[in-house]
Amino acid sequence: MPSIIFSSLKESFSAFFKYKKIILALFVLQIILLIGLSYVNMVYGTKIIENEKAIFDYMSKLELDEKKIADNILQQKNLLGDDPLSISRNFNEMKNNLRIYMAWFFALLLIFMSSCWHLSHKLINSKQKAFSRVFLTVFSYLVIMFFLFLWMFSISLSEITSGTQFLSKYILIAGVMAVLAYFMFISLALAGKTELKNILEKTLIVGIRKAHYIIAAYSINILLFVLFGFSFIYSIDKNIVVMFLSIFLIILNFVFSRIFIINVIKKLD
Repeated sequence: MPSIIFSSLKESFSAFFKYKKIILALFVLQIILLIGLSYVNMVYGTKIIENEKAIFDYMSKLELDEKKIADNILQQKNLLGDDPLSISRNFNEMKNNLRIYMAWFFALLLIFMSSCWHLSHKLINSKQKAFSRVFLTVFSYLVIMFFLFLWMFSISLSEITSGTQFLSKYILIAGVMAVLAYFMFISLALAGKTELKNILEKTLIVGIRKAHYIIAAYSINILLFVLFGFSFIYSIDKNIVVMFLSIFLIILNFVFSRIFIINVIKKLD
């Protein structure tokens, strides 16, 4: 295992100096993707927070002590105040904004992930014409993840208040998402030279039988992200040069991690 991991690391680092134009294109695409995701997060994330705040503010104004509840029952007043529909109205708006938010995320990830993985494959083998396979692989995984997110947020107020039901649903979906993410990067690394009909079979073979190699490669990528992320957080109020350098390295690590995984999977396959 060490020889495969170290040789893949060496080849991945050397690619940065050998294919500068493709690396630059990947770097720019990664920046555009991050800007696009940040914009969507700012627009729809703000709306979701506003809906959530409106519900919280309304609920906080309600007097739900025993005496007040008893008085409201005797006076035949609504226990949820003068405008009880505002809770469900804001809750439904929040769910709708979440759906739009996820749709934009889906579209941006589909376009830019397909482009980035295709270019990464071209970097390793310039003769490969794998865009359609990469695109369909990304699409397949994102569709499953998208509907899992929709299922997670297609909940009622009663489910949220019950607590246990919502928590168990969240844990189940989080587990499935983690498994999908594990296999997705293997499939994308295989998509460069594997026929579409064989990608799933080879993904399972590599992902299960050679899991120790995959986990080692993932761990290296995650470690690099953690190191650069910690450097960024630590330098925010201390050193602006280190902060921007950390951002640069984080974005560059997105590029490196794809090339590294492709090199590892190429040797395992």
